[in-house]
Amino acid sequence: MTVKDILGGAPLYIAVIIGLLFIILLAYLFFRKAYQRAIELGFEKALLRKVIKSSIIFTIIPSIAIVIALFSLASVLGIPWSWFRLSVVGSLAYELMAAEMSVTGAGYSSLGDFLQSGDVTALSTIMFVMSFSIIGGLIFNLIIGKKLHLSLQNYQEKNNEWGSLAMSYFMLGLAAVFLPLQVFEGPVFLATLLSSAFVAFIHLILIQKFKMTWLSEFVLANSLIIAMIASVFWDKLL
Repeated sequence: MTVKDILGGAPLYIAVIIGLLFIILLAYLFFRKAYQRAIELGFEKALLRKVIKSSIIFTIIPSIAIVIALFSLASVLGIPWSWFRLSVVGSLAYELMAAEMSVTGAGYSSLGDFLQSGDVTALSTIMFVMSFSIIGGLIFNLIIGKKLHLSLQNYQEKNNEWGSLAMSYFMLGLAAVFLPLQVFEGPVFLATLLSSAFVAFIHLILIQKFKMTWLSEFVLANSLIIAMIASVFWDKLL
């Protein structure tokens, strides 16, 4: 049995479907309790239906980026596992980075090298790292997330400019982690990164100058699509 047989096999599909059904059930129970609590607090059902409808609409649009990421990740790790990871907790950047680190630790030069080798012994390690490493963030949020959020919120209210700057540092921290991985991978990776950044910059100009605020929901999706197209071009050119 090869790696591709496992990643695209029926057992993994069944396990993923069971896991997703459990998550859907959990989400439904939370929704039901929240709805009942809103009724107890005196909210009208018509207002709640309006909130539900608008929430569904504004959830679908950002999900376009996740679907695009699913196609990208599925080409490497198969449909069921990619489907599960991006449906629960995870992102394309994290999943690929975690998988790359796993195979590198197993002695392979890259994820592509591992998949071509057909060695199934490291596959469980990859799945373990991708699944359990991200739990640290959830535990962190569970323990001190609320306290940290309220502290930052109070600081931002008292120090408006410095508070906004402090919040921006979190995004800079993420960029400091992920950007070097792309920059030093090679010229194709760097050119693709710059292409996606250019697309995001054009969106920013359109939003700010022409007040196209609705376009903000499509920045990530459009950047992903155009960057993937550009990556093919840069791969042929460079």
